[in-house]
Amino acid sequence: MMVLMLFSLWHPNDSLSLTVVLPYLKIIPQIDGVISGEEKSGCVVLSNFCEISPREIAEPQVKTEVLAGYNAEMLYVAFICYEDDVTKIRGTFTERDKFVPGDDAVIIVLNTTGDLSENYYLSITPANVIYDAIATIDGMNCNRFDFEFKARAKIHRNCWVAEFSIPFSSLKIEKGKKHVFRAHFYRGRRGLALYSWVPLRNDDPAPMKRAGYLILEEDILPVRKRVFLMPYLSLSQEDSFSGIRTKAGITGKYKIASNYELDFTFYPDFSQVETDAYQIEVNTPYALYYPEKRPFFYNGISFLMTPLNVVYTRTINNPVFGTKITGAFSGYRFYFLSALDRNTVWVVPQEDGSEIVASNRSSYSTILRGGKEIFSASYVGVVVLDRELRSGYSRVVGGDFTLRFLRHFTMGYYGYYSFTQELEDTLLFQGFDGEYLRGWAQYVDFSALYRYLYSSFQYEGVSPSFRSDLGYIYKNNYRRINAELKPIFYLYRFGIISLSPGMNYSYEKNFDGVEKYRGLRLYVSTDLKGGNTFTISYENYSERFLNVEFPHNRTFSFQFFLFPFEWASTEFSFSAGKGIMYEDPPFSVYKSLWSIYLSLNPSYNFNITFSASTSSGYENMFKQKIYQASVLVSKINLGLSPSLSVRLINQYSSDSGTLSIYPLISYLPTPFDIFYVGCILDCSLKSSLRLLKYQAFVKVQHQFKF
Repeated sequence: MMVLMLFSLWHPNDSLSLTVVLPYLKIIPQIDGVISGEEKSGCVVLSNFCEISPREIAEPQVKTEVLAGYNAEMLYVAFICYEDDVTKIRGTFTERDKFVPGDDAVIIVLNTTGDLSENYYLSITPANVIYDAIATIDGMNCNRFDFEFKARAKIHRNCWVAEFSIPFSSLKIEKGKKHVFRAHFYRGRRGLALYSWVPLRNDDPAPMKRAGYLILEEDILPVRKRVFLMPYLSLSQEDSFSGIRTKAGITGKYKIASNYELDFTFYPDFSQVETDAYQIEVNTPYALYYPEKRPFFYNGISFLMTPLNVVYTRTINNPVFGTKITGAFSGYRFYFLSALDRNTVWVVPQEDGSEIVASNRSSYSTILRGGKEIFSASYVGVVVLDRELRSGYSRVVGGDFTLRFLRHFTMGYYGYYSFTQELEDTLLFQGFDGEYLRGWAQYVDFSALYRYLYSSFQYEGVSPSFRSDLGYIYKNNYRRINAELKPIFYLYRFGIISLSPGMNYSYEKNFDGVEKYRGLRLYVSTDLKGGNTFTISYENYSERFLNVEFPHNRTFSFQFFLFPFEWASTEFSFSAGKGIMYEDPPFSVYKSLWSIYLSLNPSYNFNITFSASTSSGYENMFKQKIYQASVLVSKINLGLSPSLSVRLINQYSSDSGTLSIYPLISYLPTPFDIFYVGCILDCSLKSSLRLLKYQAFVKVQHQFKF
């Protein structure tokens, strides 16, 4: 009876508990994963976490506390994560920013400017793997971002502790004596549950609106050192007969003010370490999309991302130099980038696909983006793009807004107008005939998110002459509508957390009114206990490609993600059905695509991942094979310390018959101080094993502060 009474007395934090005045600390505790009684007594204690997944606003099984305070130079946050059995705590050592699904972790989502569309995301696991990023208004949709802070975790007798020391000089902070930060504190517990200081419901499309308030009443020093220089030196050798090639460059940052930054780079080195994963290229009419991995470009990239991808920084292919200015004040944000590219590339859209055109031509690119928060967590923005070549240009202007209202509803609009002077060089690309083009593109989105229902409607239109040479426009000359309806049933029994049957309808036609696509997809997705998921779907569609109609195509697919053991996770997907062979002329084909991903963690500092995917086409009901292409990738990572690791990546593509091997030793005491030793081996396996390319390299980079 007493247990039931105590349980009934539990309640989540209210709004008063979520507004906290942080104490001023005379001495910031040492960041070592150990909290003394004296250190704890000087901080404010934030407690009474609640479980928000899989159960919603429920009393958690174990206790979590957060300690917080600050001094003139930095913010201090510590998590105390209590456990009944510390031997079950999971933490796998991997590279920075590479979490293993199912590991324990603590997360800080921090906003310092009042603009809730850009938030700092900091996390650490018990194995001291750090993840830092920029999170959008949902607080979880992250884009990679590196900034300087200290964090350390350690497992104790009845808990594990994580400490953070975040310099104000690393954050964008407006001037003023009193500062009010918004914050979420989360704890992920072995993929079993997610705990939160702020009680959140899953029907809230903008969780940052519910974030708690941290009040700093004393003076702080957001800017101490204003200049940060990161020169690098890279030595490489192509083969045993060639000489050593030396390459040097510099990247830097100048803090104009606490919330304004100037970044610059000269002869940046983007090769060798961050390799693009192989993709299956067979039977796709669209140019392949590769994510941005280059630090100079991905820092701040979240502000540039839109549904139509009018900005795709990978089109700035091989820059000689680049400059970037970013800032935020009074709810305004701006982003300015300019770069000189010595090897210009294009993603050229057409009605039935797109292709990449590479060149040795130079171009100068400019990106200007601005935005303003309006009402509560709603935004308006503008964008101006310009890429200039000696005999051509691409210019885009546009605006967008996102409105969130009545808690459950979100509406967005994106509109753009383009002016393009094509090159006159049909040898480079047959479509470059010197034509002058003007076009438009727009995207409208309306969605409603309730606890038991999700629905959305999108309209997308891209005119035949719209181009954004600084973007990834995968096709043009289309108008498309898409509608989705998905009820959500919460069961919490038989190992099933939720069951979501849904339907998705799509219709597309070109600007001449010719129907290009009509399809209906039915699916059921299931969230299972322990972070496992399962989805099954069936799609019936008709499609027109190169003026040939292909009616009554059908595709069946399923996908699951499982944690069969504490030391393993796996993902598998499969789809099969009747579709199109995207050739000229096209014809019907029976297609199948399967992929598998496996992650193994034999010990806390040893991680092995393997992925494989195969795409096949058949003339008759999976007989008489027309094509088959496979991609295999394996990755082995051994962590010798939080800063030192050994990595081996192997990639194989059956389409090209190439095997690539990338061994690497890396030492990264900070994201900005690095030491790499590695090599690149490309081998052909088509007829016999033959070495195509060999390169050994050493790269050193250090950050200087002034």
